[in-house]
Amino acid sequence: SDQRMPEMNGAEFLRRAKEIAPDSVRLMLTGYSDIQAAMDAINKSGLFRYILKPWNDDDLKLAVREAATHHNLVAENRRLTSELISKNKILEDLNANLEHKVRERTRDLKQAHETNLALLEKLRLRVRELKGRDRILQHLLTIHPLEETLQTAVEVICDVVGADVAAIHLPMEEGTAFATAAARSPTTLEQLAVRPFHCKAVKQAYVSREIVRVGESEADYQEKSGEIDPCILLPVLRGEQCLAVIEVDKYKSGRTLSDDEMEIIKKLRVHIAMAISDSQIQEDLPVWEATLDDVLRDYSRK
Repeated sequence: SDQRMPEMNGAEFLRRAKEIAPDSVRLMLTGYSDIQAAMDAINKSGLFRYILKPWNDDDLKLAVREAATHHNLVAENRRLTSELISKNKILEDLNANLEHKVRERTRDLKQAHETNLALLEKLRLRVRELKGRDRILQHLLTIHPLEETLQTAVEVICDVVGADVAAIHLPMEEGTAFATAAARSPTTLEQLAVRPFHCKAVKQAYVSREIVRVGESEADYQEKSGEIDPCILLPVLRGEQCLAVIEVDKYKSGRTLSDDEMEIIKKLRVHIAMAISDSQIQEDLPVWEATLDDVLRDYSRK
């Protein structure tokens, strides 16, 4: 645009051109006397360049060429900026999806790890069960006193389920009283022997032939004086007869027995019952022999 024109000067024309076509590159032709108008045009219309009259043709061509180059650079910059924004958005989406997938994968790996640990623990428990069962079966192959049988059973239970304290209570006086016949250690045996509330629970397990849990309800605390050691009492059955009551407490530093561990103890009870029966039979043999001798003598006299 020239600066001096009828109806509208160049500065005003370029200002309106900027509003209508913001991407246009604007140049002004002006004389020395209109330098101030050119400065106003620069401020108001974002003039790219002003050219003084009279101009040199080569300078004018160069200015137009530079204006075209500037226009192309601005357009390319805008295109690249838009492309960058678009790619950044795609990248953000990918990162978000990646984080989600990483979290999902981490969760899956954690679940798989926990599952593997649970399976490994079950395998270890199964191995301990087989070893414990084998110890009891090996014990059954030879003759042992009842006290030794009970002690072996207690040690097997502790080793298999990792219990800190276990004991076996034998019925006395037709089940109205009980004697703690075996425990993990002599000290433990003495401690377990003097516990009125637990004796009541042992009798309950013996009579009901059901598993009894001690110390897990408010009623337990209301019926006794002194402290209660939480424990599980399992009757040892041989047919309809209850031979003894197994006690497991202070198991694994306060952790309750798992369902798998309870099932193992239930299975071991069968073998422990066989071992107790065999030992009791061995202890009764001298009485049977004496009785048989008496019967034979009476028969020979007749």
